[in-house]
Order: sequence, then C-alpha cells, then structure tokens
Amino acid sequence: MDGSTASDEDVIKVGPVPVVLYAAMLGATIGGQLVGIAIDVSVGSRGFWIPAVCSMVFEAVVGARVGAARTGRALTAAESGQVSAYYSVGLLAISVPLAVWTCVARARDAAIASASPNAWWALALPAAFGILAVGRWGLMVALTPRPR
Repeated sequence: MDGSTASDEDVIKVGPVPVVLYAAMLGATIGGQLVGIAIDVSVGSRGFWIPAVCSMVFEAVVGARVGAARTGRALTAAESGQVSAYYSVGLLAISVPLAVWTCVARARDAAIASASPNAWWALALPAAFGILAVGRWGLMVALTPRPR
C-alpha cells in the first residue's frame, strides 16, 4: 500500500451510501434480535414483537449514524428512504428462500395430516417488509444526527 486513502470512485455504493453501511445494518439487526430475545425471555412473553422492534431500532440507529459518518454529512430524508428500501429488498431476497422452505415443509406436513397448506406468507412477507421499510425510514430520519 502506498498510504493513500480511497477516493469516492474506489468506494462501492448501493444507492447513496457505501455498501459497508448495509453490512453494519445487518449486524445491528442481528444484535437487536439478540437483545430483543433477551428482553423477551426476561419478561416471559415468548413473542415476536420485542425482538422485531429491537432489531428495527438498532438497524435504524446504525443506518442513520454510520450513514452520516460514511458520507460525511447527515443523510437526507430521501437518502434514508433509499437506504431503507434497498436494505429491505436485500433482507427480503435472503428471507424468501427460508419462507418457501418453511411453506413447503408445512405443506408436506399438512398433506400428511390431510389438511390444505396455508400460503398466506406469499402476500404477507412482502407486505411486512414494506411496512418495516417505512418504519425504518421514519426511525432513520428521526435518529439522523443534526448539525450543531
């Protein structure tokens, strides 16, 4: 290495931000889920919502803060929306195979039990990711660091 820093042309971007932001958001998602699971277990609810909310808050905080740090300025509302949309599409892409596998496995079990399979997830999964994208965008806008 010659000691020089990477120029803007050397940085891989997806939308308005470097791709490393999405990796940081994925790490925050996993961390938020783990914290949410710990909280959920401690209150004894054994539900889905506490880990989901913690996950979304963590990824929004990281998206807003790391996005600002990586771009050198606070993300605009439109940029936060793009980041949230791209991130949601990426999560959806890696979640669909799991959802298909789960549905196929349940359909096989339902066929064995002579019941019809429920494929509600085909519409519910994209709708849920859309709702989460809007929620994440709102949180990112609210949590974006403001200039002093």
